[in-house]
Amino acid sequence: MTTLPLFPEAQPSDDNTPLPLLVAKKWDFPLAVHIVEGEYWYAVQDWLRGLFGEKDVRFIWANFQKQADDTLFLKQRMAYKTANGKTQQRDFVTDKGL
Repeated sequence: MTTLPLFPEAQPSDDNTPLPLLVAKKWDFPLAVHIVEGEYWYAVQDWLRGLFGEKDVRFIWANFQKQADDTLFLKQRMAYKTANGKTQQRDFVTDKGL
């Protein structure tokens, strides 16, 4: 039995790019990231917007937070530059949180 690759056009990479960034590139959506003490933190709203295709994902994120155990993932509020150039505080999580 032959198994088909998940990403047939993808080539092996030696650059150690984190999986969330590869996914964002593959599906062509922006994903804000902060690197804090060598750990990558990703903008939750960017991730949800990229995967669900909805402009306003606040409801999805709020619902998830109500149902999720607080020990399931760590989140931090970090600076996020919006499309109109303003800086706001948004939720960021690690790859485990995504």
